[in-house]
Amino acid sequence: MTTRVFVLVCWLFTATTLPAQLDWRALPSPRAGYQHAMAYDPSRGRIVMFGGFTGTGLIQSDETWEWTGSRWLPREVPGPERRHGAGMAWDPHSGEVLLFGGMDYDWAYAQDILFGDTWSWNGQRWRRLSPPRSPSPRSSVAMGNDPRTGEIVMFGGVTSTGFFSTKSDETWTWNGATWILQTPATRPPASYRASLVPSPIGSRLLMLGGLSASQFDFHGDTMWEWDGLDWSRVAVRSTVYPQTIYCAAHDPVRGRVLTLEHPWSRYPPRMWSWDGLDWSEILPTSTAFADWPANFDEGPLLNLEPGRQRILRFGGWDANGLANGDLLPKRATWAFDLWSERWSIVNDHAWLPAGQYGVVHDANRGRELFVGGYSNTRTWAYDDGEFGELGTSFRSWVGFNGMLECHYASGLVVVHGSNGDVLGRLDDRTWLFDGSQWSWRRYTVAPDPYLSGGVSSSYDPAARRILMWDESRRRLWSFDPSSGWQDLGPGPAMVGRAAFDAARGRLVLASWSAPSPGRIFEWDGQSWTEVFPANPLPALGGCFLEYVPELGGVVCVGLPRWLGGYFPDGTWLWDGVDWRQLPVQAMPYHVNSSFNLRIAYMSYDPEQGRLLAFFDGDVNMPAYALYGPTLSVDQPYPHPGDSMTFGFADATQANRQWLLGLSLSDRTGIPLLRHPFGIMRRYPLDADDLLIATLTHLRGRLDANGNGSFTVAIPNDPSLIDLTFHAAAVTLDQTWFGTISNQLDCEVVR
Repeated sequence: MTTRVFVLVCWLFTATTLPAQLDWRALPSPRAGYQHAMAYDPSRGRIVMFGGFTGTGLIQSDETWEWTGSRWLPREVPGPERRHGAGMAWDPHSGEVLLFGGMDYDWAYAQDILFGDTWSWNGQRWRRLSPPRSPSPRSSVAMGNDPRTGEIVMFGGVTSTGFFSTKSDETWTWNGATWILQTPATRPPASYRASLVPSPIGSRLLMLGGLSASQFDFHGDTMWEWDGLDWSRVAVRSTVYPQTIYCAAHDPVRGRVLTLEHPWSRYPPRMWSWDGLDWSEILPTSTAFADWPANFDEGPLLNLEPGRQRILRFGGWDANGLANGDLLPKRATWAFDLWSERWSIVNDHAWLPAGQYGVVHDANRGRELFVGGYSNTRTWAYDDGEFGELGTSFRSWVGFNGMLECHYASGLVVVHGSNGDVLGRLDDRTWLFDGSQWSWRRYTVAPDPYLSGGVSSSYDPAARRILMWDESRRRLWSFDPSSGWQDLGPGPAMVGRAAFDAARGRLVLASWSAPSPGRIFEWDGQSWTEVFPANPLPALGGCFLEYVPELGGVVCVGLPRWLGGYFPDGTWLWDGVDWRQLPVQAMPYHVNSSFNLRIAYMSYDPEQGRLLAFFDGDVNMPAYALYGPTLSVDQPYPHPGDSMTFGFADATQANRQWLLGLSLSDRTGIPLLRHPFGIMRRYPLDADDLLIATLTHLRGRLDANGNGSFTVAIPNDPSLIDLTFHAAAVTLDQTWFGTISNQLDCEVVR
């Protein structure tokens, strides 16, 4: 490995200047979903996934992901519009993955949109093709490769939407340049969502599963074969067979076809094997169906790279989640070993169930905690892009009403004023979480901080206490786990959010709504003072306030839509004198089928110096992060011979020295800075040979705007394929290090 390290370093770099950039960035993790398109690319050894539903609403994705064999890589490039039900298969003529059709929902006209476009993916970019002839727009087609010729075959699909939607019985083939409508003497019934896989017997293409025009599932006794010219029905002599088939895959190891029954017809779903003559059921190795991918709804079952001899399964509904009232998958990626016939989780993306939560940074464990949800009894952790359930907590619905805050000095997470019963009455107890379990205390204070809803809280590191602003009663409270609650008296009579500016020792209270939008007060520990900024906040549909020292003050994030109203969205910074709108793009808001989706959860992560934003509603969105010192790269997944340009932006560090470091290790990092909250900030890389070499060479000076960049050339050496490395930047202050950037993960791909 050392040889590869120094080969990479020897190809470093030219220095250029990039414009200032500060933007919300989606943290990489594929959205749990279904009816996405997937295909295996044998030329690059990757599975490609595009689009699909992202939750229970009509929210669809336009994201491209690739599976490396152990994790999903986001490919953040422009491509097809968002959709579900597209067909996808590998094209041997071009050596690229072909995508056709699909469906989206037009909110402006409240109707479905069918696509009839053809796209090609080469691993780096999408290219829209313009074939001389093309099928009419359709979705949920069956697509597969003809074993004799390798050409792509497409059958069926939905060609019109609505209650009486039309299904197709057409057969099309792709010759690398255009679509050709075939005219077989025999046609299978019109259907959609069928599977096309190589037949276990002979060089034919087998079609099975799917839904017919009469809305009945294809059964296991109804299969068809395509010989390149005509369809023929397959004779089945088995007396037992799948009642329904909703996904299938070819098993090249044992020469068979594997299928899963649709679990709506039977739970747990049953798995079957077809050898060309008979069906046989594959039984789970234990009665613990947690080891069986009980995922609901449509989702392809695919071959992974043949060398791994396993089949991949991603997405769908989690039946165990349904039992709890949660409609989103918890374990997204499964693999079926073709020799042992065992399922195992190969990439566990646990997703936060729908609901309304409170969120806070858990300082001692370096993660975000979510408390509440529709079940009101759960605690979830968000760490490194994944959600995981920590177990039951207490009846809590702190998303709207209660206080949820971290007491950094003790490391305890504190909840007060949560919904205490089914009537929605608030709990006057204070709950403490030590990282493993919740316990409650009732502190003796006069008067008791019994909340009636609407609070915001922040941590005061100098006094080592939590400050809580009770919006409904217009009072300020402080809390310390050892001494309890203290009433700090009344505050301004206005609706607003509060956050503590640790650098200035002030609690900032900002109004965002009528009757006094734009007003701002500060509390210095003794009294309130109104401040009159030259550029007040506009009226917002709601907002969040968080102190972010990396950005130089208190950040306000506005909500653009609330209760049918339309308000400006954006990100503003309060520096103690005035509001300044930050040059960031608007948050990527999405529309839900029943209401306008909005940010509902926000948390500041001091270890990584980032502001995290999460979404409300019945759709699980990935987290978005806003960094202060921001490191970006134009190509995080380079090929051998490519160049990567790393850009760094930190307006607070103009004209100062900065270092870009690369490392092969992804660990706890190197302690560098003491955070105002008392937490040690770490350079998120490890001191290996690659880091030492790059810190020596990748050193420069930021320009007058705080921008700089380096270009790194990747040698054209195939042995570097699958090499994973990480990048981060630091600035040099007058005495020591000034600021630390976010970490980027990079991988040399085929």
